[in-house]
Amino acid sequence: MARKHYLPRVQGPLDSYAAGYFEYAKTLGYTDVSAGWQVWVMARLSQWMESANIAITSLTDEHVAEFIAHHRASHYRQPIGRRRLAPLLRYLRQQGLILSVEVPPPATPLAEFIERYRRFLTDRCNLAPRTVEGHVKTAQRFLAPWEPHDGTAFTLETLAARDATTFLLRETKRLSTGAAQNVLYQLRSLLRFGYQAGYLPHNLAVTLPPVASWHATRLPPVVPPQDIEALLHRSDAPPAPGRRDYGILLVLIRLGLRASEVCRLTLDDLDWRAGEIVVSGKGHRVDRLPLPVDVGAGIADYLQHERPAADTRQVFLTHRAPHRGMTRSDVSYVVRKACKRGGLPILGAHRLRHALATTLLQQGATLPLIGQVLRHRDLASTAVYAKVDRLALRSVAQPWPEVES
Repeated sequence: MARKHYLPRVQGPLDSYAAGYFEYAKTLGYTDVSAGWQVWVMARLSQWMESANIAITSLTDEHVAEFIAHHRASHYRQPIGRRRLAPLLRYLRQQGLILSVEVPPPATPLAEFIERYRRFLTDRCNLAPRTVEGHVKTAQRFLAPWEPHDGTAFTLETLAARDATTFLLRETKRLSTGAAQNVLYQLRSLLRFGYQAGYLPHNLAVTLPPVASWHATRLPPVVPPQDIEALLHRSDAPPAPGRRDYGILLVLIRLGLRASEVCRLTLDDLDWRAGEIVVSGKGHRVDRLPLPVDVGAGIADYLQHERPAADTRQVFLTHRAPHRGMTRSDVSYVVRKACKRGGLPILGAHRLRHALATTLLQQGATLPLIGQVLRHRDLASTAVYAKVDRLALRSVAQPWPEVES
């Protein structure tokens, strides 16, 4: 006889929704015990709302922050943060009990400028949301000293080139060369927009010094082919749950996809009849690639036997409830976990993309062909792999001149 699960008692404005939330939590993949813990979170929030005299329809993001701080100060053994509250707030929104728990920030002159810059990056530059957020965060840090606090209009007329250079030097002091170049690119974009929109009298973007970098001076990382195959073989048919990880490794190794591209794969991108897969790459680029037999079989095995039911169309989902689409860090963790399980050197997801390029080069593929496989827009991005073929480089290397004394 199955053991009956008793729900925690909920008192307060949320008491009549406990049973419905318990069933909703189970649809997200929670077990009965875990769903009961979710109801326990509801009970704590409902009790606090009752003591603070807060109705359901009046719940805001500020109230949620106050509840989290109150719960933390009460020294409960089970901490409650925004991540644990997310399923409950989503359920309350779906029930129409709360319209939104987000409070819009006050409309300041700087906030209006940032919002205008955000629309420019999205609508005119057609940048991806993640890229837009990176630009906006850099803009907020740079423009914070110029925010007016007396109600006057926002202006950048007093901004000088030395201010931008000082900010750039301070931001890039502890960054790698690639990260420093990214900050420089973001700052130049902001200054060009400020000039074109009339906030700046001069285009200060041209005054910023470049970040010292010599392109293609390092050899690309080389991963032995036997390590790649061992990574696949040792992950093939692992103890469940493992079909998802094996499918991800197949996509990374056989197709050379980026981690972000693996995350963006949806069920609609798999054309089983045509044997093709649609990849949404950088810069909103969309490519149709042939779907190798082993890759298709690995993905199909995961979809049929391991993928949980969820309200998202993403192919690869997290194992733990609430089931959601995987992120770039999730994909990288899958690769690292597979390396540890196989006793191999720790690799990142992007190293598998490099490994595919070097393997194709060693098999006689030309650089333009490798660029097509990796979907490079510029052949210069692929030319770096020419240095991997060291035997061919030795044949064209010139002898070092000797000076007779």
